[in-house]
Amino acid sequence: MRFILLALAVSCGGPSVEWAGKWRQPVGLPAGTYVECTLDGGKTSINGSGVQHREAGSDTRFTVSGTPGDNTCIAPGFCPNLTFTYDGGTTEAFYFAQPDSNHITLTNPQRTLDLVRE
Repeated sequence: MRFILLALAVSCGGPSVEWAGKWRQPVGLPAGTYVECTLDGGKTSINGSGVQHREAGSDTRFTVSGTPGDNTCIAPGFCPNLTFTYDGGTTEAFYFAQPDSNHITLTNPQRTLDLVRE
């Protein structure tokens, strides 16, 4: 009986993939401008939601979708696999990388977001 309870506790606890969880830019430029998001998904998909905070302006909410292993190039050297879809329908594509379990880097030709686990 103890083994079954332990197995249930292990299988239900913790994130399902390394990128699952809450993420935030530790420092934004200008001060007060930063991104925070919550990600979830499985081995072949990333999804979630977040907020682009702006020091001088309104915060913008977005949803996140992507496939960590699918990199279709849309320009030479830019093969995004993650998309932010902002309120209003505009999108921003990123290349997703996770150098370790506590850091995520999202890059595109316009900007780089270095996020840390909260």
